[in-house]
Amino acid sequence: MSSDPEARRQSVVRRIEAETGIDEPMIARLVDAFYDRVRADPLLGPVFIDRVSDWGPHLQQMRLFWSSVALNSGAYHGRPMPKHLPLELGIAGAHGVLLGKGERYLRPTEAWSPPA
Repeated sequence: MSSDPEARRQSVVRRIEAETGIDEPMIARLVDAFYDRVRADPLLGPVFIDRVSDWGPHLQQMRLFWSSVALNSGAYHGRPMPKHLPLELGIAGAHGVLLGKGERYLRPTEAWSPPA
């Protein structure tokens, strides 16, 4: 194995892609389709519209995040928690998630099958 860290990482990414069929274009399609659905959702749409003014950079960050998670690519270097803590999301058991101090309620199974 190479002593070059970037070459090792790329080797891992290629192995994961080969084993799973997941690659960067698939991640981009999933992220874009998911957020298209989020924006169109009557419950979630307003949560994001109030906070995201430029979707291009947000989607790119989400693609990098999921690339790092799914492919171990190391592409994402952000800090997601500080951005999300002010949203005051709270878990409401297996039945849904309370959004914004309980003003909104997300149904986990209603129309949220994977967009792939």
